[in-house]
Amino acid sequence: MRVRTTQPNRTARFDWDDGATRVHAYFTAVNDGKSSLSMQHELLPNVRAANAAKASWKKRLTTLKASLKE
Repeated sequence: MRVRTTQPNRTARFDWDDGATRVHAYFTAVNDGKSSLSMQHELLPNVRAANAAKASWKKRLTTLKASLKE
């Protein structure tokens, strides 16, 4: 990943792999000092690639969530 732009504590945008697709991360503060993360992976070439990316991000974010709870 290569960073495109950031707004600290709010958003981060990246070129993914060779820059053919982009990943956007949106951070939102919620109650009790917690935060929420929304991801968007853009410019994927087809539905198959979108489904594969969705499954991969779900797995990665589930792992991240579990590690943050420890």
